[in-house]
Amino acid sequence: PTGKNTPLATSSLISSSNEATVALARSTRLSLDDFVKKMNDKANDLGLKNTSFTDVTGLKNDNKSTALDMTILARAAFLNSYIQKAVSTESYALKIISSGLTRNIKSTDKILNQKFGLSGQTYQVELGKTGYLEAAGYNFASRVSDSDNRHILVVVLGSATIDQRFTDTKSLAYW
Repeated sequence: PTGKNTPLATSSLISSSNEATVALARSTRLSLDDFVKKMNDKANDLGLKNTSFTDVTGLKNDNKSTALDMTILARAAFLNSYIQKAVSTESYALKIISSGLTRNIKSTDKILNQKFGLSGQTYQVELGKTGYLEAAGYNFASRVSDSDNRHILVVVLGSATIDQRFTDTKSLAYW
């Protein structure tokens, strides 16, 4: 995204702002239904066999996916330099043009850039995107590096609480 869409996309990615996501979809001049169709076309192009979207925010319980499909999606998304920058940002100053006010947006990734370790190995979440759906629980897709500069993608679906998704991510990174 470039130009006028950049703050919307940044807000959507950093703070999971659903309002920004809807506004971003509308800024494409597509109807929301057509935007969702494009999302499903992209999922199909990526080979996501068990994924279907029904709304632009992903908040409807009839959106479907699997951990494997979300790993494939995260891999593709995290290769995009704009997305990579946004999901590695802890906070962002959004200037609201109409009022001249600035709103500080914080990442919903509570463990972004934090170091954690086990058995002499240090890990760090470099990139992360949170999600929540009533039917699916608390979710998190991340790229974790270790002290040997190896990278792994960790996708957690269905955690019981906000904090549990981060505990689950750490446990999988250790494993």
